[in-house]
Amino acid sequence: MTLDLFLAFAVFAFKASLSPGPSSFILLASGATFGLRQSLPLLLGISLGYVLMLLVAGLAFEPFMSAPPALFMVSKVVFALWALWLAWKIARRPPPADETPAQEMPAQKTSAGQRLLSFPQALAFQIINPASWFVAFASMVSFTSAVSSDAGFVSLVLMLAAIFAVINLPSIGLYALLGQVLHRLFPDPKKLRILNIVAAVLLVLSILPLVLGAVF
Repeated sequence: MTLDLFLAFAVFAFKASLSPGPSSFILLASGATFGLRQSLPLLLGISLGYVLMLLVAGLAFEPFMSAPPALFMVSKVVFALWALWLAWKIARRPPPADETPAQEMPAQKTSAGQRLLSFPQALAFQIINPASWFVAFASMVSFTSAVSSDAGFVSLVLMLAAIFAVINLPSIGLYALLGQVLHRLFPDPKKLRILNIVAAVLLVLSILPLVLGAVF
């Protein structure tokens, strides 16, 4: 891998990770409600999902693209319904009763059932995100097109996935951190409820193009 390719992909990974989307707003809501530390399972699941999608896009492009079109439509519908359910869940979630700042919440206060998504759920949610698949395939086609040998191609795909993992995890973690900061700035339960509703609305708006595309 040349330095130019490394820098170009690093910039791409940073921009792609910070681009707002459904997972970003879920992390924001989780950070505001539970804090960064208790959002780690959600954060790790989403980040691992990104990396696995890149690996599939790079190493199994032809088998994946030969899948029945109905499979892609089903994934769109499932993802949209799941995201809408999460938006409803976020909007209706009451703020912490004790008004404890999110960054001070002890880990044992939040069970897996109370989190917005567990680690496996976050992984699955990310993997069925159609928009992320488009980004994964487009990036792999763009950054691996100059490689001719099979061995060199596999090595490059693995390196690109590793680079993306290193950049993606802290980048998307900024959304959970932002939520925690907002919790600290606005500890009033009524303001936290408004914050949850705003995050839910942003989540719905982020999947609106997908819903409209599936319908029309």
